[in-house]
Parts: sequence; C-alpha cells; structure tokens
Amino acid sequence: MKQEEKETIALWRLGVLGPLISARLEHGDRRRYIEEAAARLQQQPDGTFVQLSPRTIESWYYAYRHGGFPALFPQDRSDRGCSRVISAEIAEKILRVKRERPRRSIRRIIRMLERAQIVPRGTLHRSTVHRLLLAHRLSARPQRNGVTERRSFLPEHAGDLWVGDSLHGPLVIAADGLLHKAYLLSQIDGATRFVPHSYFALSESAGDQEYGFQQAILKHGLPRNYYVDLGAAYIAHSLKLICAELDIRLLHTQVQDCEAKGVIERWHRTWREEVGDELPDEPLPLAELNAKHWAWLSVEYHARQHSTTGRVPREHWLAELPFVRTLPRQKNLGDVFLHRERRVVRKDGTVRFRGGYLEVRPGLEGQEVELRFDPHDDTARPRVFIENSFVCDAVPLDRVANASRRRRRVRGETAPDAEPSGLDPLALIEAEHYDRVRPVGQPATTKKTEK
Repeated sequence: MKQEEKETIALWRLGVLGPLISARLEHGDRRRYIEEAAARLQQQPDGTFVQLSPRTIESWYYAYRHGGFPALFPQDRSDRGCSRVISAEIAEKILRVKRERPRRSIRRIIRMLERAQIVPRGTLHRSTVHRLLLAHRLSARPQRNGVTERRSFLPEHAGDLWVGDSLHGPLVIAADGLLHKAYLLSQIDGATRFVPHSYFALSESAGDQEYGFQQAILKHGLPRNYYVDLGAAYIAHSLKLICAELDIRLLHTQVQDCEAKGVIERWHRTWREEVGDELPDEPLPLAELNAKHWAWLSVEYHARQHSTTGRVPREHWLAELPFVRTLPRQKNLGDVFLHRERRVVRKDGTVRFRGGYLEVRPGLEGQEVELRFDPHDDTARPRVFIENSFVCDAVPLDRVANASRRRRRVRGETAPDAEPSGLDPLALIEAEHYDRVRPVGQPATTKKTEK
C-alpha cells in the first residue's frame, strides 16, 4: 500500500472518530458515541460501505490518543503477498445464504459456513464477505433521513468552531491590468462572531483558501473544528492533511445544505448591505478593495455589539484568549501548508513539475518521490521527500550547464556472492534438442549438463 493510500485511510478513520477527539465529553458520552457510530454504515474512501464494530472504533480512539494522527495509518499485513481470494464455490454459497434470508448479517453468514465446515474457522473475513455482497447488490444501503431539525446554538468558547466559506465579489483590476472577478474568502468564529481572517482573491482555489486559513491561524491560533461546505477547495486532500496534522476536526455540510452554515451566510449578508452596496460602479484595484474591506472589519464590524452574542466581537475574542489553542513549538506552520505531489524520477534525474522539469539528487532515478511546495511562491524550490524523510531540494533543469558539467559515476549495489548451482542451462537445452532429432535406434546423448 502506497503512502498516499495510507494517508487517505488515516483521514477516514479520523473522520469516524468525530467528536471523540474534539468535543468536551461528559461521563458516558464516549461509550454512547462509539455505539452510535458502530450502528451506522460508514462510507469508506473507495465509496463502499462498512459497519465497524465498537471494539474497532475504540481501538482507533486509544491509538490516536497515544500516538496522534500517525497512529491511525494502517500497518502492512504480516502475510503480505499471500492470496486471500475465496473460491467460486464458497462465493456462490455465501450469495445463496444471503438471498435465502436477506436479513442475515455478515457475522451470521460466516458462523453458518464455519459450523457447516464449508470454511475453516477464522479464515473468512467480514471485509471479504462485504465486498462480495456489495458487488452483487446484496449489501444494505443507509436510507437518507428526512428534514433535519435545526436549532440556534453558540459554541462554548472561542476556537471551538470556525466556519469557512467564499462569496462571489465584484470585478476588480488585477496586477496585469485586466478585469477579474474577486472572491471573498473568510473564516468566522462561531462563539464570538470574530473574523480571524478575510480577504479578496482572484480565485477560490484550494491554494487561495488554504492561504487565508493559514493567515487566520498565524494571527489567532488553532480552531478545534473547521466547518465548511463540499466545494472543491474544501474537500481537497491537502486541506484534510493540514487539519489532521494540526489536530483540527474538518467538518462538511450535507449536499445542498447551505442553511447549515448560517453563521457565515448571515455575515455575508451584512457585508453586502454595508460594503458591497456602497462600492463605486467602476472596478477598483484588488489591493484597494482589500483595504476598504479590512477597514470596515476593524472600524465597524469588530467594534460594535453583535445582535446574537450581545457582545463586541473583538472584546469577546480577547476575553476568550485563555481558551484558544496555540501552535505547538515543534510544528512549522509553513511546512504543514505545503502542497504535495508524487513523481517518479526519470533516468536523467529529472521530474516533471508545472509544465517544466526539475533536477534532483543523483541516485534517485526510478524512485517515487514526493514534492512539497508552496502554491503561492513560484520562486521557492520544491523539497523532495521519500517516506516523509527530506532528501534534497529540486532545482530548475539547466540543459546548457549540464552540457559542460562533469558526470559522476553513481555506484549501485553489488550483487552478493552466490554458490554455483552446478547446472549449465545451454548444455541442458543442447541435450534435449539432440535427443529429439537423433535417428531411431541411436543411443541417447550423454552430454555433461553440470559445470
């Protein structure tokens, strides 16, 4: 299993744990949540559904508590390389048993086959049976619930919940002198209604969203939960990794459920009424639009009483500072927000990157490496990692300089000394050939076939 696949599974397990690792749980809440999570079918990263046992969820919980996010990575199988595929006869028997009584659970099916001595005890696994039933449309699917009950609420402390979203803004004059649509990218704290960071960008891509999120963390600490919609930038693998490494629970709304983000939707309405409607008809430069936006945040929004909390957002946030999480000293925030892409090093020691080529250290030819780079800094050199270990910086390819550069001989690993087998393959082939073509009655050849 590749490192990227392990990361995806670890992020999924982190999502299953949910409030177990982020909420303040009262006595008995942990057991109740584990049982509720085990009663639901969980959608795996590959789109299939699985029902987890309470023991499995509990083991993930304690693994995370003792080892953090890396402890959720799946371990390589001890019998890696051995086949676990069931035979066609056993597969047919499983399907018959399920069709006979559709309400039979996977556990019951396995027990029936074991008692009938069709399979040895302990050799047929739940995941194997589940994949088979799912492929034949015999696995139950969760039903969508009706209308969700909604209640107005406030998180207990600052940083308990940040809500992120984007708003389509006006046309602006970009640095190239052309008109572009601007997008307002923001985060708002649910408890205090304070806006940690908000700015206009020329796109709502993952890189721009993550840049705003990074600035919010730099200025105002780490949230415990980050609630966003299902936009492409918010379901990006890079954002999931960022939240996992910073111990932030990433939450997503349901499909077409914008009402769930009512906190920031209401703030967008306030911005339209007080800023958007007051902007001149002529497009402004992007920097000037941001300047007006930040001035309104500081002088107006953050300085007046909020109708929901009854307090001034800036003063409310400052009063809650003891509850705000800070960045651990051992964490480098810039490294956490680097984007990652995997490449295979070519025979000439280069990798493809953004339409061009980069050179890496000699000796990496044919290996898969991970490039980590800042999506906002085109001048910074991507860093090369193998299995999360830094190897070197990648530099732009200079073919002219390489024409006069002296080549180094990279010594490969020498093959270990082996005892001679005593067999001569060519002699064996020769003997077989002449035995076939010899005339009838002529004695067989007795050529020596050993060295």
